[in-house]
Amino acid sequence: MKKIISMAAMVMMAMTTMIFSSCEDVFIADNLSGTICKIWEGRISTYYEDRWGLTGDDYHTVMQFNSNPYSLTRGTGSEVDYDIHNPYGNYWYSDFEWRVKDGVIELRYADTDFMPVYIYEYTLTDNFFSGYMDDGTNKEIVFRLSLRESFDWSPYYGEYLPSQKRMAPEIKDSVSTIKGRFGSKGSFAKKRNDIQPFILQKGK
Repeated sequence: MKKIISMAAMVMMAMTTMIFSSCEDVFIADNLSGTICKIWEGRISTYYEDRWGLTGDDYHTVMQFNSNPYSLTRGTGSEVDYDIHNPYGNYWYSDFEWRVKDGVIELRYADTDFMPVYIYEYTLTDNFFSGYMDDGTNKEIVFRLSLRESFDWSPYYGEYLPSQKRMAPEIKDSVSTIKGRFGSKGSFAKKRNDIQPFILQKGK
């Protein structure tokens, strides 16, 4: 009898942990995307040196996270990295799909030359988003983004080639079959030709 009670207690503890984890994911996703969408802008240190081989403080990132009416912990989005001195002639753009699972934010890009990005350690409030990204390399990627009210994405859409599914095939619970857009110009396009696929670390 004691053994049966102990087993029942373990099951209850596991269920409680799952419920708290799920609620936390919903809370994170809501702060990330809001009711409809949220737009974040700022600087990602080491990001340009890592991904693009570009240095300096004149490169910015804008990321829009769109909510999903059918899922509380996932959605779609768009990202553009650009030179503030030539924002429409020197940039990289890609749609992406995001999800939150066990507190980890995962991004998978329409531009499938890039492996998924995982965000583990971060601070996320109503108007501030900062932390560390893991893109499968050994480099530390630090980001600091602030909420902004709006952003004009239309100059970056163009007639880009569609990608395959945004979420990779191994994500079996993917709900999206929408094909995304991506493209680049200027120094970003030049560097993109030299891109080597990242090797995803085991256990991710």
